[in-house]
Amino acid sequence: MNKYQFDLTWFNLVYIGFNRTSIVQYNYICKIIQQPMATINFLYRSVKNKSNIHLRLLFRNNSTDFVFATNTKLAVSKEYWSKYHRMKRPKDINIINLQTEIKYELNKIENHILNNFNNFNPDFIDKKWLEAEMNYYYNPPQQAEALTNELLKYIDVYIDYKKHN
Repeated sequence: MNKYQFDLTWFNLVYIGFNRTSIVQYNYICKIIQQPMATINFLYRSVKNKSNIHLRLLFRNNSTDFVFATNTKLAVSKEYWSKYHRMKRPKDINIINLQTEIKYELNKIENHILNNFNNFNPDFIDKKWLEAEMNYYYNPPQQAEALTNELLKYIDVYIDYKKHN
């Protein structure tokens, strides 16, 4: 079996191995099957000293470029963003810790948006979709507690329900 297995009827790429040219081959395959690839940028767009980070989603679909933006709930100072965010080796331990926390949160946001982008039809992605995804990131849907199938355990659940209602 080859290092790559292609199923072009469903436009899927199943990754089996890794080598140095994997990224180039993957980009080439995405261009062949026209699967849009998205990019996320984080920007500080405010004149205030402390503000929320701005998320920008960029992608191309059917030879048309799309750019959608929304705010995150991650607030940073203007000084941090301009001086310390891109600093390679800060000396101060507080700046190192702050960098780690902020980059970790931005990475989680980026992964959430890109994973949902890849699982969604790009023809229907717009600003409302991006805002809804940010809302799902900060307020994930609550899963209801599953009821048990055993009668004896269900009796305890029923008694607790009757006590509170």
